[in-house]
Formats: sequence, structure tokens, C-alpha cells
Amino acid sequence: MPFKYSRIFSLLPILFIACEELDIDLDNPFEAEPSEQIPDIISLVQSVNGSTASFNWEGNKFAFFYSFRLEALSYEDPAGMYINWSNWSSDTLVLLEDLDEGQYIFQVKSRIDEIEQAEPTAGNFEIDAITEPALRIYPLRQKVRGEDSFNVYLYAENIYDLAGSQIELQFDSDKIQYNENANNCGSESGNICPELDDNRITILNWNINGDFNSDGPMVQLTFNLIGNMDSEISITDATLRNSNNDDIIIDNFYNAFVEMVE
Repeated sequence: MPFKYSRIFSLLPILFIACEELDIDLDNPFEAEPSEQIPDIISLVQSVNGSTASFNWEGNKFAFFYSFRLEALSYEDPAGMYINWSNWSSDTLVLLEDLDEGQYIFQVKSRIDEIEQAEPTAGNFEIDAITEPALRIYPLRQKVRGEDSFNVYLYAENIYDLAGSQIELQFDSDKIQYNENANNCGSESGNICPELDDNRITILNWNINGDFNSDGPMVQLTFNLIGNMDSEISITDATLRNSNNDDIIIDNFYNAFVEMVE
């Protein structure tokens, strides 16, 4: 009998230790009540350098995955990169390159399991990388799927008193095809319909007077993707005149890159 009592007493310390190990860890997000598991972004830091913007953020202990997007405020029909929500990832740093001129809102949201942050965390910023007179195609980069049609827009940047222009663009006709569509003529501003010659488009306009400093596009161009390779649309030549019929000197062209995705 004494031997049996001794054995029981020797087990008691082990039982007490086991009870202590079952204590709830308040810092463990998975041990919190489901109603308290609310993911959130607690800090967002942004930096803009030319046409590149970087963002890094920190989530609370319930934030495990993140998704982000851009809201482009300067364009009625945004067609550039990053405008759709990204795939969920644990990354807390993103670098957005080749951004078009204009105002943006960066949005990021967090998630734990299937619970998403109620409202995205947002930060406003501006891209103003082009400071000299220039012609640019918007968007600088875009992704196109399959044989979808897509639009690009020609902008005059930091050019004032623009009374007339003749601008030539080129593209690879083995990869994309120009769509001669009535929406490309822009008759309200005096544009003549763009003229197509093989892989070259000539845009004539000698009846515009005003300020074309990022206020709106000079012309819209519609293309169809016919190949399965990336392509580029380039501004190759331009003659611009002011209301005194003097030449406007311009040496800076910003072209468009089209990325094909499946």
C-alpha cells in the first residue's frame, strides 16, 4: 500500500504543469474570439520618384495577407497597370513603375482567413515626372488578353498655344492591328481621322486652339491584338505649330508598351 500512495503523489506535479500549458495566449491571433479577429493596416508609408511609386505598410496581428490597387483620378476610362486588385500576398512592400502622369489613390486591404478589412487603407499621390514639352501615349503600359481590342490615347504635355500638329506613330503590324473606328476621329476638336499606311499612323490637326497641358487626350486610337507577343506603339515624328504659325520645339516622346497575357 505505501508503494501505491507514493506513486500517486509523484504524478501530481505533472498534472499541475499540464494545466499551466493550457493557458490561453492573448497574443496569438488564432486564440482570440472570432468577433475580435479584425484585420487592419496600422501604418502606410509612400514614396514617389519620377514615374515610380513605392509603398510599404504594416498590419495588425490579425492581418496575414494583403491586396492592393490604384484608383486613377485623372482619366475617365483608366486602362493602365495596377487598377485591379492584386492577388493576395503576405508581402508588405510594393514598387509600382511606369506610372502615367496624374493623380492617384493607392489602396491596400488586409485579410485573415476569409475575413477582410472592412475599408481599404488609402493614400493620395501625384505623378508629375514630365516637366518639359512632350508627347506621350497613355497608358505607358497595359496588359491585354487574347484577341481583345484596346485603346491608347495621345497627350500633349506642357505644350501651350497648340494650333496645329502632324504626328506620326508606328507599330508592329504582325502583333497588333489598327482598328479604323469612328470614335478615333475626334471631329469636335477639328481632328482629321488618323490615316493608316501599313504600320504607320498619321494624325493631322490644324484646327485646335487652346491649352493641352494634360487636360485631355488629343486623339484616341483603337487596336486589336493579333499575335501572342508583347508590342510597342511609338511616336516617331511630330510637327507642332502655335497660333502664330511658329514651330513648337519638342524632342521628348513617351511611347506605349503592350503586354500580352493569357
